[in-house]
Amino acid sequence: MTKNGPDGLYVLMILTRYGSIPDIGTFGVLQIGVRKFYTVERPWNNNIPFTSCVPSGAYSLVEFDSPKYGLTYAMVGDTVSKYQSDLARYACLLHAANWPHQVEGCIGIGEKLMYISGKLGVTNSKNSMKTLLKLMKEADDYTLTIQYATH
Repeated sequence: MTKNGPDGLYVLMILTRYGSIPDIGTFGVLQIGVRKFYTVERPWNNNIPFTSCVPSGAYSLVEFDSPKYGLTYAMVGDTVSKYQSDLARYACLLHAANWPHQVEGCIGIGEKLMYISGKLGVTNSKNSMKTLLKLMKEADDYTLTIQYATH
């Protein structure tokens, strides 16, 4: 959802997780406006840094130039900070990744969720990340809400 706020245009992004499989991964759908991406994360592991998926909640997204992934966005809020600090979790990023083992406490995005080489993952991750970055240039502020699907 995109809205005009007192400080400019802001975007609400919603990540709805629909499955977390121990020892395999956590999977969901990231929606920004009418555009949808599929997501891949590590399974929940008690919020252990670099091992667990990001806790559910609301996060500000801050532009971050990662030495490994280039331009991306870092999640900031609750138990997560942009840089290493007194908080246990830091540098939780949105970045290109196809499988859960390619993210270390971050969120990988892609075009479709499917089995690839016998493993559950997302497709077309690098192009999906480029598309997401273009979409994100259209606003001044971003909020990412992470939630589990309810049935």
